[in-house]
Amino acid sequence: MPHLESREAERRVKVLLFSSMVGVLVGLIVATFIESEHRAPPQDHQVPDLHDQSNETHDTSNGNNA
Repeated sequence: MPHLESREAERRVKVLLFSSMVGVLVGLIVATFIESEHRAPPQDHQVPDLHDQSNETHDTSNGNNA
């Protein structure tokens, strides 16, 4: 009987691992679907000053004064 019990335990572990992997896969699919629903806003909605400030910061870090 111990051999039969170890087979049962091994089967339970395999079922648990399989169901965990299926759960992770379903979670990733749902997360991808939710993320694809939240599309990025169009480019003209961005504030133009943020882009200019980031360029000035980049230029001053290189030693070039704008």
